Amino acid sequence: MCRTRINVDIMGRSFNIVGDKKSEYLLSIAREVDAKMKELRNENPNLMYDTAAILTALNFCDELFMLKNEKERKAEAAEEEAESNLIRS
Repeated sequence: MCRTRINVDIMGRSFNIVGDKKSEYLLSIAREVDAKMKELRNENPNLMYDTAAILTALNFCDELFMLKNEKERKAEAAEEEAESNLIRS
């Protein structure tokens, strides 16, 4: 698999990113992180860079957990409905 290398800017800092995804995808992720960190920094101007990075990571992780929980809930509901349909058959 081809490794992609790109340079991105996140809140004024330059980072080299290497990944198995296309450069456009990696760039869009970096832009999202940059936007979220800037949003936090705008709400809290005295926030240090490292703190903004950790809070951004926690916010993304929270979103991920919520999506996973929602997916699991929907899968369980679909399984229960399928079992219910089998019982009625």
